[in-house]
Amino acid sequence: MSSSHAKDSSFFGGRIPAEIESLSKNLKDVDQETFRKILKAVVSGLEGKDCRVAMRSIAESSPVPQERLSHVVAGTYRVLSEAIRLPTTSLKQEVSCRSTPEMRRCWKYIQTC
Repeated sequence: MSSSHAKDSSFFGGRIPAEIESLSKNLKDVDQETFRKILKAVVSGLEGKDCRVAMRSIAESSPVPQERLSHVVAGTYRVLSEAIRLPTTSLKQEVSCRSTPEMRRCWKYIQTC
């Protein structure tokens, strides 16, 4: 399988967005509790709620550098925003969450939330 073919994903269209690839790379140093907080804050933001205080709290309490956290937040936002724009019937867990190595690593964290 060619490297360009490995990056194809039907969930995201033709290619995995840069935010998702960056999420995968930066997620390894983020503990599950911090990821849960990020996930809750991102969901709140997608719901139109103000999540600035929660994000500031996460940044201040995490040992992970803020730059790395920003990549995790951006990637999480991208995954969730793409997921909510698709009809529920078109989302298949096996395809959308485990079709690429990047998504499998992210899925490990999402399952624990």
